[in-house]
Amino acid sequence: MSDGGLTHPGELVLREMQSRGWNQQTLAAILGWSTQYLSDIIRGRRGISARAAVDISEAFDMSALGWLQLDAEYRLAREMQKRER
Repeated sequence: MSDGGLTHPGELVLREMQSRGWNQQTLAAILGWSTQYLSDIIRGRRGISARAAVDISEAFDMSALGWLQLDAEYRLAREMQKRER
């Protein structure tokens, strides 16, 4: 999930989930998602879409915009790293 010092937002989803004592099945049910979709986000295979940001923000009582910003910052930093190589 960490990529060259970058932390994918999915890692933060995992931390929040674990801090609440939830497993992936529980969080997926709360979000109305498949466990595969949630797993893809947690493992960094998917980004945080606007819809996902709203769902996550409701489950964790956090800002949807904050989740989108985390994802955008991650993707931008990753792209910049690629270009520096």
